[in-house]
Amino acid sequence: MRARLLPAFIAALAVLAPGGSAKASQDASPAGAQVAPVPVASDWAQACARATEAESAGRLEEALGHAEAAIGLEGAKLEGHVLKAFVLARLQRFDEARAALAAAHALANDEQALGLKSMGATIELLAKQGAASTKSKPSLSPESAALWAKLQAIVEQADKAELIEDRARLLWSFLKQSEELVAQAPTFAPVQVVRCMAAVEVDSPSIGWTAFLRLKQLGLVEDPPRDALFARLQLEAARRGWDGQLRASRPWGQWTKDSVLEAAAFGDPEALEAVGTWYDLGQCDLPKSAEEAEKHLRLAAEAGLPTAQFRMGLRTRDTEAAKGWHRRAAFQGDPSAQAVLGDLLASDPRADAKAKAEAVGWWRMAALGGETRVRGRLARAYFLGEGVAREPAIAVELWRLADKDGDSAATRMLGICALTGEGMQYDAPSGAYLLGKAAERGDAEAQYMLGLCHLAGHGVEVDKELARQWIEQAALQGSARAKEQLERLGVLEWGFAARK
Repeated sequence: MRARLLPAFIAALAVLAPGGSAKASQDASPAGAQVAPVPVASDWAQACARATEAESAGRLEEALGHAEAAIGLEGAKLEGHVLKAFVLARLQRFDEARAALAAAHALANDEQALGLKSMGATIELLAKQGAASTKSKPSLSPESAALWAKLQAIVEQADKAELIEDRARLLWSFLKQSEELVAQAPTFAPVQVVRCMAAVEVDSPSIGWTAFLRLKQLGLVEDPPRDALFARLQLEAARRGWDGQLRASRPWGQWTKDSVLEAAAFGDPEALEAVGTWYDLGQCDLPKSAEEAEKHLRLAAEAGLPTAQFRMGLRTRDTEAAKGWHRRAAFQGDPSAQAVLGDLLASDPRADAKAKAEAVGWWRMAALGGETRVRGRLARAYFLGEGVAREPAIAVELWRLADKDGDSAATRMLGICALTGEGMQYDAPSGAYLLGKAAERGDAEAQYMLGLCHLAGHGVEVDKELARQWIEQAALQGSARAKEQLERLGVLEWGFAARK
């Protein structure tokens, strides 16, 4: 039920502490320093993907270069400005980040503007945290700096651990060893935040609450807290009757059925979703009840949990209500919700050009978030010019990525493009090979087209028997065109009708 929160914080250390994490500070070049030229991507998909990859790896100047490259590409200006704003915030260049976000606002529609508004609030919070930590962060002694580096290495080991037991052991080791650094530098904010997160993961909120109070004293926590982790600690403190002096110090204990039910009764969104799942599947000795499942999932969704909002969108039969739930989750960055919202917008019979353009925008965001299944949809939009300018070459690049993921429809479309010279160089043998690859994966349309290629000798040698086999396979899968082709060629002679 608990998310892996530490990796996200490690990436945010560069913002929270003026010196930044060791890795991030190495890549954040000082003013006037020469930065190596960044290769310019050939299209928006590559530029945005490279920017996201570089940012995730802490190569911030490189990420900034890719984001600026995306801004210069048609159809990607909004994404480029958003990425640029985020990277600039990571680099603590907040005035420039605000300017980049303002440029994104100028390009956004009303729906997109809502998401950008929340990002603006995040940038302002980071700016405030950066200013506060500048005033409160002491300069670490060489001994403390070495200890902090050792502690960061423990956290990185924990994030790489495959077994939960190993991860918990390493986090407990961090909590124990970090006490020495807290004693040496009590106003060093980064260690307090990691202690908060590690304490929650190992179910010891009393330790997390102590670190939380220290962060409040440093002025690094909003009141009420905006961060979900801090809000959860404050909620638990209220439930247990803790005050600013931390009267209680007993451990949280393991998450059992009773503790989850107790947390759900108190309104914890993750617990509500868990109980809703139990009712949905009839697990944990709870009766299977769609009504109770929806009740708990709705409460979790209304409390702002994106996974619950996504599930509510899947459960409802009302298309407009489903769009509403998926849109709420999509604005919080849920890639699955972004993908489904794009599907709902594009498949609506009443969809106009604006709705199709919005669908493409959500598919782009989903793709950047790792939802690879939308690549085929994006490719089709670019190939047909639906919701975006027609760019067959971009469609081909997206289909190539989807083909690597095993998408047979994408493989078939690559074969068609090779056979027609649309978006790529004409190459009949390659086209027939790609159709064969998709046909072997079971794609009925590819089987039908490959049969036609063998009939006409297009990219392959003429082979009527092999053509008949492929077209017949497509017909058996329900392809109407394949059935018509068999009738024209004489199914009785080939025995298709007799086998049916």
